[in-house]
This record gives sequence, structure tokens and C-alpha cells, in this order.
Amino acid sequence: MYSGALRPSGLDKKHTVILLRPVVVISTSYLILFGKATHAPASIAYIVTLLLTNVALALTPRQWFPHGAFSAGLLLGDTAVVLVGLYLTVGCFSQDFLIIRRQPNEGGGLA
Repeated sequence: MYSGALRPSGLDKKHTVILLRPVVVISTSYLILFGKATHAPASIAYIVTLLLTNVALALTPRQWFPHGAFSAGLLLGDTAVVLVGLYLTVGCFSQDFLIIRRQPNEGGGLA
């Protein structure tokens, strides 16, 4: 019977990162390849570099992954990867995707 306690998944941090990192690569590559901007050689080189970073992470020693500095660097690096992917997609960086604007209805309240 289920005791209600959480059971560990059996995945260490390196394995989890290796499993989740392709989501960043696929989504960023999709933005670049199917965006409105033309496919410049720099865009294709960027996608190849993303794929190579996954290989580099697979070769990284397992002991590095639990360290806070490594995790923070990986988070900041992946954030930069997505933002550069957005830049390569639209050709300029816009903050509009971060802003949810309130649209008042005719009565002056929230829509």
C-alpha cells in the first residue's frame, strides 16, 4: 500500500539536466528555424553549438552538478541561450513577450 511518503526518483542531478536540456535546444532551434528571420549561417552555427553543449554536459564530471555555482551558471547560461535564440528569430530584442498589458473594457474595469 502507498504510505504517502515521497520516494526518490533514482535520478541524480546530472541525469536530470541531461534529460531536460534537449527541451531548451529543441525549443530554441524551433524558434530560429521556423521564425520569420532568414536562416543566416550564424543561426545554423548557433544551433550546432547548442547541440555540442549537450555533448559537453554529458562529458562533464558528475561531481560538478550538485555545486550551487555550477547550477547557477547553467541556469544563467540557458536563459542567455533562449534570449539569444529570440534575438536571432526576430532580429531585434523586444520586451513585449514579457509584458502582459491590462486591457480596460469600456466601463473602465479589467477585461
